[in-house]
Formats: sequence, C-alpha cells, structure tokens
Amino acid sequence: MLSSSRRAVFFFCSVLVLFCSAGFSQPSKPLTLEAIFVSKELQPRTLSEVQWLPDGSAFTYLKSGDLYKQEIAGGKETLLLSQANWSAPMNGATISFDKYQWSGSGKHLLIASNERKIWRHSTEAQYYIYDFSTKKLRSLSGIAGMQRNAKFSPDGGKVGFVRHNNIFVMDLAGGLETQITFDGSDDLINGRFDWVYEEEFGLADGWRWSPDSKRIAYWRLDQTQERPFPLEDMGPLYPSVFWLKYPKAGEKNALVQVHVYDLDSRKTQGWTLAKRRTFTFRACNGRRIRPCFPFNV
Repeated sequence: MLSSSRRAVFFFCSVLVLFCSAGFSQPSKPLTLEAIFVSKELQPRTLSEVQWLPDGSAFTYLKSGDLYKQEIAGGKETLLLSQANWSAPMNGATISFDKYQWSGSGKHLLIASNERKIWRHSTEAQYYIYDFSTKKLRSLSGIAGMQRNAKFSPDGGKVGFVRHNNIFVMDLAGGLETQITFDGSDDLINGRFDWVYEEEFGLADGWRWSPDSKRIAYWRLDQTQERPFPLEDMGPLYPSVFWLKYPKAGEKNALVQVHVYDLDSRKTQGWTLAKRRTFTFRACNGRRIRPCFPFNV
C-alpha cells in the first residue's frame, strides 16, 4: 500500500510524463529553416505603433497591419482602418501601414507606407493623408516617389517633408505643395543629417516646426569638402561599390548652418556656426534625449 506522499509523487511523475510526451511528439508539419528565418508564421502577434489620440480618450495601435482604437473608459476595441480596403491613389499599388501620425485635431492621419531603411536611424517612405471627415485617402505629394522626415505642423493644417535633400510643405486645405529650399544635392543637405551625425549622435531628422506653425527651422550641411569613401556590397554575385561622403579622423567635416524659413514672407534667415568655438548642443532623436555634450565645430 503506497503512502499518501508516495502517491502524490507518483501522480506528479505521471502527469509530467504525459506532458512531455505531448510536447515532444512529432509535429504534423516539419519545422524548416524557411519557417524559422524567412516567414512570419512562428512570430507572436504583437501590437506596434501605440499612440494616444489627441484628446486622450483612447489609444491606437497597429495589429496584423490594420489600425485599431482601444477606448479607455469601456475598453472597447474598434477597427479604424484596414489596409486590405485600400490601394495607392496614383498607381493602385498596395498600401502598407508601417507607421502613422495623428494631426493635433485628430481629423487627419499621416501614413507611412512601404517604408525603407536607409542607415541605422533614417528611413524613407511613401506618405498618404487620410481625412476622417471625408473618409478619403490621398497621396501626400502629387510627385511620385519617396519622402522622409514627414510631420504635421502643430496646428494640423500642413505637413512638411524632405525629398531629394530639399524641404517641402503641403497645405492640406488647398492641396498646394510649396518647396522652401532649392539647393539640395548630393553635397548640400537640407532637413536631414549626414552619415556621421546619424551614426555618432543618432540624429536623422534635421528640421522642426515652430510652435505657431509659421516657421521652419532646419539644418543645412555642406559636404563639399568631405572626401568620398568606397563601400563595397559583397552580397550579390557581382559586387558593387557605393561612394559615401565620410570624414576620417582628422579630416574635414561638413559645414553646418541653421536656417529659419518664414512661410508668410517666404524668406530664409541663416546662421553659420563660427569656427574654432565650443558650443553645447542637446542631441535629440524622436523620443530619446541624450545629455548635453560640448564639441568643437
């Protein structure tokens, strides 16, 4: 006759054997390297891009590529936008919800689609505007192509963005696109930072709206004096070379200026940072703020 303690141990071992037998039995579908590393079938379902609505009544998030709203008061979940119901207005291509921004009024949504990573922090995408009052989707710009560093003005009436190293502003009410810089090139950069600033300081977005939405402050970098450095892509069958402006230690960096553009007067005021002087900057990138640090420019 088994004692009660021995019966308990025997029962626990029996349950453990049954559990292990079920857990390590042969799966109905073989596990492949493609399933592990290529497909997303083994990835857990997660929520991404969680943001508060401007009025604080709910928060929104992306789930399985669609935009949902979760109310705070009752906890009700509502599907706001489904990417399956949309196609690009200009060419009918599929739109993906990679990232999004709410306007300050909550009436418009800025959607980043087909986002492509450039360097460690920078990305570019095709941007669209969704109007909740008309329930219509339209391209941010009438010019096809990718944009970067797009964001609403504080009053929600405009969207600024960078394309081909120049800054543009789209007026949402009239649909008028205004170009505010014209000298952007491979050597002259407006509204973003070069590889060194991005890699060393984590800075990729180089422009900001003023609180009253009437002006834009932006960084302008002149890489003319920087020497190009070859980067080899050894991935394909025939390797290729990409030339990147890269200042090695002791070599000349890009010349940096801060400009402010007034949308009413359409005039730009600029400041050139003096040489051989020490300035203190607070390096900011999105929500991450780093301590101030002094360096020479």
